[in-house]
Amino acid sequence: IEKKLFLKYGLDPIHLDELDEETLLQIKQYLSLLERFSLGVNLGVYDLIVADRMSGSFFINTYYQLQPFILDIRKKRFDNRLYEEFEHMKNELEKIRSTFPEIGGEIKHSPTFYNSKSLAKTK
Repeated sequence: IEKKLFLKYGLDPIHLDELDEETLLQIKQYLSLLERFSLGVNLGVYDLIVADRMSGSFFINTYYQLQPFILDIRKKRFDNRLYEEFEHMKNELEKIRSTFPEIGGEIKHSPTFYNSKSLAKTK
């Protein structure tokens, strides 16, 4: 589904009115996977710093691309908690990136660097 959406929208938000039922179901299933992974990150089962270095931009961009679907389903189901784990992980990734914008994939930026007192202040 991610390739299909990327080919149609690039990194832009999806347009719900342009998507068929099959694609909407695929998005729902895809978000369920992202929600479960995000729960693991938020509970500390998976490391947020590793998730950031591995695919931080992907997670953030995917959230914003699928945000129209997320907001629509929350409204239809009267449940603002839907996909909250994914949203929370996205927010934490954005905090890391705003606190340490110069961080790249170099070895010198190991998890030890992130565990400094300055990151603790952002929580």
